[in-house]
Amino acid sequence: MDRREQILARLFVVMETLAEAEGGFAFRNEAKVSETKLPAIRIFDGDETADESAYGRGRPANGPVIVAAMPEIYVTLPTDSAELGTALNGWRAKVIKAATTDEALLALCHNGDVRYLGCSTALGEGREMTGDLGIALAFNYALRPAQLP
Repeated sequence: MDRREQILARLFVVMETLAEAEGGFAFRNEAKVSETKLPAIRIFDGDETADESAYGRGRPANGPVIVAAMPEIYVTLPTDSAELGTALNGWRAKVIKAATTDEALLALCHNGDVRYLGCSTALGEGREMTGDLGIALAFNYALRPAQLP
């Protein structure tokens, strides 16, 4: 299995474990979730970028390169809570902690390099004011083209 898929699969297991511990559900690459399945953590495979500094200088095309996989992680909560912002912040902390402390996930990354990049919410002037939170993380790993399946 490709390293990117290993990371995404392990991330899903980590988020599924967290969601279930909190009475919720986890989904991978599902855009719509029923209100009966909230709270929910949704993971989308997202994008990745390669470290451009590794190219050139006679480097072979199949040489290893560090790649940042950046799945999209969304937490969706019911919106009937008066403390919605506080609840979203609590989930933010739990997701970050789970993703950055799971030994199996860290072992899949280059030198355990998992980075929190920030978050965005639907709470703000001119926004929808729903119980949605997007969390950005980067999982850096060594892509070795010659070892791809």
